[in-house]
Formats: sequence, structure tokens, C-alpha cells
Amino acid sequence: MKSIKKWTKKIIHPKVTVDEPEEAPPPLPFLNTPAIPPLTEACQQYHRNNYGLFGRLPLEIRQEILVFAFGQRTLHVDLRYGPLYPPQAQTDNTLRPDHVQQSTWRWFSCECHRWTKLSDAFVAHQNVRPPFDDHCVPTPLYSRGYTGPPVPAGCSIGVMGWLLACRMAYQDGIEILFTTNKFHFSGLELQQNLSRLLPLQRLARISSLVLIWDLKKPRQKYYSEKNNLVGILWERAVTASPEPLSGADSTLHELCRIVLETFPNLHHLYISLQSHIAPPEPKIFEDPVGEVERVILSPIDEMVRALGPGRDVNIAIQLGGWQSIWRRRLKQNPGEVIAKFDEQSGNRIWKGLGDATAQPELGYWLCAGWDDIYRMGSVFSGDVDVWGEEISENYVSTHG
Repeated sequence: MKSIKKWTKKIIHPKVTVDEPEEAPPPLPFLNTPAIPPLTEACQQYHRNNYGLFGRLPLEIRQEILVFAFGQRTLHVDLRYGPLYPPQAQTDNTLRPDHVQQSTWRWFSCECHRWTKLSDAFVAHQNVRPPFDDHCVPTPLYSRGYTGPPVPAGCSIGVMGWLLACRMAYQDGIEILFTTNKFHFSGLELQQNLSRLLPLQRLARISSLVLIWDLKKPRQKYYSEKNNLVGILWERAVTASPEPLSGADSTLHELCRIVLETFPNLHHLYISLQSHIAPPEPKIFEDPVGEVERVILSPIDEMVRALGPGRDVNIAIQLGGWQSIWRRRLKQNPGEVIAKFDEQSGNRIWKGLGDATAQPELGYWLCAGWDDIYRMGSVFSGDVDVWGEEISENYVSTHG
């Protein structure tokens, strides 16, 4: 009877619980140790004598072995606040956080498991996913369905044991790690503080890079006009402010500056703008699509010009915006549109930034990015879409 009375009392007079506000994470774990100085000739000889049989091999053979071991692949690097992931994959090839441990800032890295070649994906009956649709991060082997190559022993790169073996092993291994791999960074806070979190001399050796620019305010799950970090660009465009934007005002300008200062040896660069970039009020602009190229893509243009010609640069924007720019160019200069399909980047059009004769290689590929049409629902409003363009019956029947 007492238990029934207690249960009835709990139902009639439940305890009022107050949800505690979520605590902000502690400061990022910035580097507090000086960079490791290069070895002198005497030190190199000492460590070479302790390198074992591997050190007696010619440098070229050592490099080939190390490249085969942990080079020429795509590596995810992320800094996340939460519980620690186990050091090895579980039997079902799924990494899960250990919620018993206290949350803190923890480094996470793994090999990318996306199918990047159509031929390999076709044989495995899978789909090729572009970088903006990567499912390895934020949750490794994404819970919505793992569609990458088979994982024989887990996701880990497996390089720490070698780097900690001896000084010469570290020197050979760290060079291969940063010069031969493609690095994939997706966390915005990590990218904004790269120079304070990772050694600059190592970052400067990276030649192939994938960046996901999730342009919404930190720790915001959904996009809105209030938390969209490109909103400041449109505010300046609407008010026609003459003052130029800097990294202190615009996150997009800041990220472009970081790329130039941190990665001087880039040869391959892929950036995905994970943001709504359409004008908030397209009807106030005479040419909304042209304004997108002027307002949103202008910082990208300046960054690519500073990088110089001969770089393989791919910039992915939301699908609706890419299609609008493509249609606009076909209407204006149909004979000058250069379109090309790429296995990893998908549909793309060339955006030249220099003289077609003097500097034909100065520019970048504008790629179709995240799908704002089919995943987020229709982007159309009546007979005019969010880009201010009239939609033909053929286009609506095909894409609407």
C-alpha cells in the first residue's frame, strides 16, 4: 500500500525539475610547447645509428615503404568536445563514444572511407559521395548508413607507434604524413585556430586539402537568418556600405585569409560552403545571381588570385545557387561556359579570374554542392525562386 501511495503522490505532485543551462566548453587546447628544432649533423648521425636495419635502407626506399604504410590517402582531423572514442573499432565497424568518461576537448583522426572512384563504387554497388556529403565526421562511420570501403581493422591511421619509435622514425614519418596525404578539416573552430593548435611548419607542408566551411554560429544545430555567418555580407550589400570587410567582421574573409597564411604549398584545394548564400530579399536586387557572385564569391576570388595560377581549386556552393549561376552564364555567354564533370567533385563550371590568353589557368572550378532542393524541400516561391529567376515549366517538371 505504501508503494501505491508514493506512486500516486508522485503522479499528483510531481517534482519540478529545472533544466540546467548547457555549460560552455573550456578554452581550446592551444600549443604551449616550442617547435622541435631540426637535427644537427652530429645528432642525425647518432639517431641514425640507433635507427636499426630500417635506417640502412636508401632514403627513397624508406619513403616508398612509409607512403605505402600511411600515405596517399585522405585523413580526417577533428577537434571535438565530448567523451573519448575507443582506440579501436568495434566488431560492427562502428565507433561509439565512451560516455563514462568526462567530456573534454579531444583530437580525433581517421582515414576517410568515402568511395571516390566511380569504377570502385560500381563494383561494390555503392555511390560516390563528394567531400561535402562526407559521413565520416562528425560521427565516424555515420549512423545513417555506412557506404564506404570495407574496414579491415578500424578507422585509425596507425601512425603513432612509428612516430614514437625514435627520433629518425619521427622525422621520416612526419614528413610523409603531411606531404603525401590529403587532409580533411570540417570543424569551424579548429580551422579558425589552426595556427595555435598544430605546428605551422607541418601545416605548411600540406599540398592537398579539403575544407568544410559550416558557416553558422558555433553550437547551432540549424540555420536561420540570425545564425548564418554570411548575413553580414548581405547587410553590407543592402546598405551599400563603402567600408571594406575584414576577418574581424566576416568569418568568410577570415577563413580565406587563414588558407593563404597557413597553407602556402597547396596544389589541390576543395572548399564547401555549407551555408545558404542566396540574398535574404532577392527582389531588391536587379540581378540577384550576379550579386551572389559579387558579394559571396568575391572573397574566394581574391584568395584564388593570391594563390596564383596552376592550382586545382574547387569551390562547392549550394545546388540551387550553382544551378542559377550556370543558367545565367548559359543565357549571357553560352559559347564561353566551360563545364566538366569530375568523379570526386561532381558537376562543375570554370570561373576564370584572369585574361583568357595571358593567364588561362588563373581561376577555379565552381561545383554543385549540398542539395538544398531535394533534401530541404522546394526552394521555389510561386513562379520566382529565391534567386529572383523565373522558373520554366520544363525546369519545374524536372527539378521541382
